[in-house]
Amino acid sequence: RLPSTASFGMPSSPEAAAERAKQERIGELMEQALATEDPEERAEIYTKILLLAPTNQVAYQGRKDALEEAAKLREQAGASAAAEREAIAASLAEQKRLQDAIREAEAALLREDLDSAERNLEIAREIRPGEPEVRRLEPLIEARLAERRRSRWLLWGSLGAAVLILAIVLFVRARRKDPFFEVIAGPDRGAKHPFDGDLLRIGAVAELDGDRNDLVLGDPNHLISRFHCEIHRRGNRFFVIDLVS
Repeated sequence: RLPSTASFGMPSSPEAAAERAKQERIGELMEQALATEDPEERAEIYTKILLLAPTNQVAYQGRKDALEEAAKLREQAGASAAAEREAIAASLAEQKRLQDAIREAEAALLREDLDSAERNLEIAREIRPGEPEVRRLEPLIEARLAERRRSRWLLWGSLGAAVLILAIVLFVRARRKDPFFEVIAGPDRGAKHPFDGDLLRIGAVAELDGDRNDLVLGDPNHLISRFHCEIHRRGNRFFVIDLVS
C-alpha cells in the first residue's frame, strides 16, 4: 500500500482546508452550545451548526430540545407573571377593603352608630390586625361601647325600678278597700253605702229648697234632721260636721 501524498508533506487541496476549517468551526459552536444554559441561545447556536452541516443529527436534536425547553420556560414565565399580577391585584383589593373598613368605622363612630363601627373594625382587624389605624380605633370604639353598655344597664335598671314601683302601687290599690257608710241602728240597719267622693251629705229628706242629701235614712221616730250632717274626706281621714241637727 502506497502512502498518501500528505505523508510526503505535500500541501492539501483547498477543499480539504475548507472542510477542516468548517469542522473546527462546528466544534467551537458545539462547545458553546454545551456551555450555555440559555435554551434560546443554545437553539441559535445549533441553528448556526445546521447552516454549516444540515445533516448534523446532534445539532438537529439539540436545536429541537432547546426550542422545546425555551417554550416551556416562556410558558412558565408567563404563568409566573400572571400569578404575580393576580397577587398584586389581590393585595390592592385587600388594601382597598382595609381602607374602606377603617373609613366606615370612623364615620360610624362619629354618627354614634356603634354597631356599624364595631363591625367594620372587626373586618379591618381580620384583614390586618397590626394596622396602626386599627390599633388607634380599637380603644375609641371600645370606650364608646362600654359607655353604651353602662347607659343601657342604667336604663334597664330604671325601667325595672319603675315597673316594680308600678306593680307595688297596683298591688296596694288592689288591696285597699274603698270606704263605705254603714247604718248600725234604725230601720236601715246593716245597709252599706259606698263613699267614693270627698263629701257625703246625710239627712232625712232627699231634697228641700234646692239643697239635697247624698244619703237619705229612714226615720220613723223623727230622730234625724232633714239635713243632719256632712262627712268630709281628706285622704284617708274623715271628719263629721254637724249641720245643727
